[in-house]
Formats: sequence, structure tokens, C-alpha cells
Amino acid sequence: MTIARAGGRGWAFAETALARVSGSGAAYAWISAIRYQPSDDQIYTGISPDPDGAQSAQWIANCLSATFTVRVINEYAYAIAKLSPWD
Repeated sequence: MTIARAGGRGWAFAETALARVSGSGAAYAWISAIRYQPSDDQIYTGISPDPDGAQSAQWIANCLSATFTVRVINEYAYAIAKLSPWD
């Protein structure tokens, strides 16, 4: 799921957490991509395709959006994701 920062680029805090994992399954929630714009003519995307070493919470400068991923192994899981702008 991707959440765009309201009001254009700026500081934002991205966070995700597992709310529930069922049975004997395993689940991972992480920030899998961020889009940020350090200047008017540059937009970058940072990618973390796997949960190993990825962040579950971080401050992002010049943030445009954050993408959150949940990987579930067996059973099912719920996760919460939030992007909070800081002006």
C-alpha cells in the first residue's frame, strides 16, 4: 500500500507494525519504498524489496510517499501503516 504525503514534499514519519498474526504462520511488515524530492528537478525512489534489514519506522526528508508491504507465510496477518507529515 502506498500513502502520499499531504501538502507536497517535506518531512514525514513512516511507520508500520503487525497488528495480528494467526496460528503458526509468520508475517513481516516493513517500509518497502520511499519517494522523495530533494530539489524541484529531482525525484528519487529508495527500495527495500525484502524485510531483512528494512525499516519499520523512519523519518523521511523531502518525502512524497511511502510504500508499505506485508509478507505472510501460512495463515493470515493484519498490519497498520501510517505516514505522518511534519511541517
